[in-house]
Amino acid sequence: MPANPYDPFARGPAPTGVTTAHLVDASRERPLSIELWYPAAAGHRGQDIDERTADRYVAAPGLPPATQHAVRDAAAARGRFPLVVYCHGAWGHRRNASHLCTHLAAHGYVVAAPDFAGDTAEDLQNAVADAGDAELDFGAGLPKTLYDRRADVRFLLDSLLKGAGPAQVAALVDPERIGICGISLGGWTALKVIEEEDRIGAVLAVAVPTGSRGRLPQSPLLGSLLSPAAWRRPVPVLLLAGAQDAVIAVDDLHDLYGHLAAPKRFAALRGAGHSHFNDGAETAHDAAREMWLSGQMKIAGMDVVALAEASRPFAELCPAEHGGDTLRALCTSHMDGHLKGDADARRFLTDDLTGSFRARGIALDVRE
Repeated sequence: MPANPYDPFARGPAPTGVTTAHLVDASRERPLSIELWYPAAAGHRGQDIDERTADRYVAAPGLPPATQHAVRDAAAARGRFPLVVYCHGAWGHRRNASHLCTHLAAHGYVVAAPDFAGDTAEDLQNAVADAGDAELDFGAGLPKTLYDRRADVRFLLDSLLKGAGPAQVAALVDPERIGICGISLGGWTALKVIEEEDRIGAVLAVAVPTGSRGRLPQSPLLGSLLSPAAWRRPVPVLLLAGAQDAVIAVDDLHDLYGHLAAPKRFAALRGAGHSHFNDGAETAHDAAREMWLSGQMKIAGMDVVALAEASRPFAELCPAEHGGDTLRALCTSHMDGHLKGDADARRFLTDDLTGSFRARGIALDVRE
């Protein structure tokens, strides 16, 4: 039998466009900034991966400019494409995983990522400045944050499916094929939304805060709020963990996995910490570790020095590209298999997933 030619590690054939939409949920008087990636017209081929023409942005005031592999406001390709919603983690931003979102767009997806106002990188900067030498209490505003995240995703779906936002992007969305993914609190958001949202057909959740073995004080509460038994229908789930995550214990994710109904799959990347799946993983990991060690950030209920020591320097963990390759390949194949019905993608996930990653020097442990 010939080898499966399917390759979710490789960038897809479509050039990637990107635009930003600004919507307002009038019912909550809440603005929502959304990054939208999409397959662009063939005339943009190569421009998205050329540093001279790729999009540049600043995630928060004072941070250095970053580049994403997409062309700002590019002409869109023709056709209808599945939609994937990306949810950023706590104190993150909508472009936290642009490496994933641009990759999905190149494989024929529209990807929509909201900034969860009140829980962004800029909000963290303001909170740290306001706290001074005092501890940050992340638990104080958590109930509102959790409500806003779920309501934002539902509003985003309602708006896009009604044609809101840039017309050329809204016209691309196939309302019958919708997936969701997220990292850390974004992964929790993705799983929680499934309880109340019947339009979503596949979910990938990464480093979900849950259980009592990790170092995040809110994890037990967050885990208790997830109710997979309340899902009204089976939704294919892929859980991804970093085996050396010092924030979220991989054993807690194993427990969460046990409560999920099939179809499901679990993967843990050996040597990966909590930051390995985002853009700029090494810089983010070591910057956070230095901040914790130096006492620049104090968090209520958390021994940040012990957290920093458990995190270890990034050089002692697996390379950043292993995290990126793993997330892109797993998310693409999971969405291809369940939203596009791609038989080759499903075989990639089921035949010898560990071996496929081992061939690339990546150590991935897999459970079904």
